[in-house]
Amino acid sequence: MNVIKLMLVDDHQVVLDGLRILLSGLPEIKIINECRNEDELNNNLKSGPPDIILLDITLPGRSGIEIARTLLEKYPLIKIIFFTGNTDEEILYEAIEAGANGILLKNSSRQEIINAINKVYAGEDYLGQNLSLTDLKNFIKIAKSGSNKKIQQDILTTREIEIIKLLADGFQYKEIASMLNISIRTVETYKNTILHKLELKSVVDIVKYAIKNKIIEI
Repeated sequence: MNVIKLMLVDDHQVVLDGLRILLSGLPEIKIINECRNEDELNNNLKSGPPDIILLDITLPGRSGIEIARTLLEKYPLIKIIFFTGNTDEEILYEAIEAGANGILLKNSSRQEIINAINKVYAGEDYLGQNLSLTDLKNFIKIAKSGSNKKIQQDILTTREIEIIKLLADGFQYKEIASMLNISIRTVETYKNTILHKLELKSVVDIVKYAIKNKIIEI
């Protein structure tokens, strides 16, 4: 029997501890490393890539989505399952677009986590049972059809443009989170994704971009 080499990446130790307990004793799955951030992940990858990385989307520094893009360029055979509490459709679409093989919510059962790992290892894609497959497919269909009004070669989603407008108008992360009914960490994830897509370095650059591209009026 092949043993699935699994790497865990999450900035919350309680999540890592919980996954280790949930997956302990399984002959077909072996957790080879647990990482709290991108630096630890990169250091552990030096000893050899795993079969699957269970990766949080919201991490300090670069988001899991950005990390996944970089990883898959260097290690195209690694399979990635995003393990997240974020149900925002646009974030999940970004995760799929980045090359995710699966998406699991953090309230998934032990059996579902095991099933997802086995299915992805076998070459299948997996979308968590607690996610709305219909809604996500519809969103992906709309996004790919170009129905969303996007700018700069269709690289920004409608929500990202909305975030840009609010950042450029001077709203703080907490205010944006409240206005859009999302978490502060989700706002930060959007900001980091925007910076990556537009090859910018700071919120100031985002403001300049918004003015230059007439996203906001001054």
